Amino acid sequence: MSRGWLWAGAIVAVIVLASWRGEKKELAQPGTPEYEAFFQEMLHNCVADSIQKDRAEKNSIVSPMSKREHEEVCRAAITRALDLYPGVRPARKVSN
Repeated sequence: MSRGWLWAGAIVAVIVLASWRGEKKELAQPGTPEYEAFFQEMLHNCVADSIQKDRAEKNSIVSPMSKREHEEVCRAAITRALDLYPGVRPARKVSN
């Protein structure tokens, strides 16, 4: 057997093993407790981090916002990000 076939077999084996991970991770869907907890934590972090908002207001990029308006912007940004990148959602807890 030539070295080329050995390498090809090794590459195929790695690809098969990489694609088969045993348990498939199921991502939390909107409305589940895991998703809501993750969303609320991200929302809290966004609202608590007012540095970006303050910097944007100081540089006249955005007009001054109330805390409620800032929370609405954060909520919209997080929802959009989770729609675009669903892989960052937490794994769903599976009961045994």
